[in-house]
Amino acid sequence: TPPALTKKQKQDFNNKYDPVQIKKRMLEEEKEMAKMIDKTYSDLIEKDIARLTKRDNYTIYTYIKPNEEIFKLIPGADINYENVVERNYNFNVENVKNKIDKILKDANIKIPLRVSLIPYQCKDFPEGKIQYTMPKEDKNQYELHILLFNNEMPMEEQFKIQFNKYLKEVKRYK
Repeated sequence: TPPALTKKQKQDFNNKYDPVQIKKRMLEEEKEMAKMIDKTYSDLIEKDIARLTKRDNYTIYTYIKPNEEIFKLIPGADINYENVVERNYNFNVENVKNKIDKILKDANIKIPLRVSLIPYQCKDFPEGKIQYTMPKEDKNQYELHILLFNNEMPMEEQFKIQFNKYLKEVKRYK
């Protein structure tokens, strides 16, 4: 029979295979990767205000809780303290993000896309909003940015409306 495991071996085994430890490690790795992807968001990610989901041709920015820094990261969106009301989510925003991520994974994303889930109600944009932005890295390629608010209309519905506008734009782009 083999000798009993040492404390260190048991600890290493638990760190490697325990589901709680795995989930913790994955969250930390995701945080580190997100900070490397986008330095602008690293403070918000560190403070657990924002989470970033980066895929091939799209990025989903999930804002977990209201913070004034969010408005600085959405340039030219006609969104400011005048037309928004801070509103905590009364649903699991992570589930909404996962549903959107699944739709986008299966879609043909030809024009780079950003999707922001924002914990504010915005009366000026009850169906969300889509806008053009120029990413800092590549001056030749514009991207589209879908903004989803914590409005009366559920974020999934807002996303369907705005994503259809995105698909129409993709057809025009061909």
